[in-house]
Amino acid sequence: MLIYPIRNNQILLGLKQKKVAAGKRSGYGGKQEGQDASMADTAIRELFEETGEGIRANKKDLLPQAIIDFTLINSEGNDFSMRVFI
Repeated sequence: MLIYPIRNNQILLGLKQKKVAAGKRSGYGGKQEGQDASMADTAIRELFEETGEGIRANKKDLLPQAIIDFTLINSEGNDFSMRVFI
């Protein structure tokens, strides 16, 4: 799941600390966890966690934009499906 929050007509990007995008700016996101009833719940939780508990979103605020299926190069063959929200 990947979320791009918008505030004052600007997309807010985070500085990635780990993995493939370390050191680069990107949206916020992560994997669905057991307590997440939906990908929207995952988006809300991840945004809150990754912004240092600074941005809270509601399901009504999320606009689903895309579903992307891909395989990361050098990912040991793991396939991913990603939901993108703004």
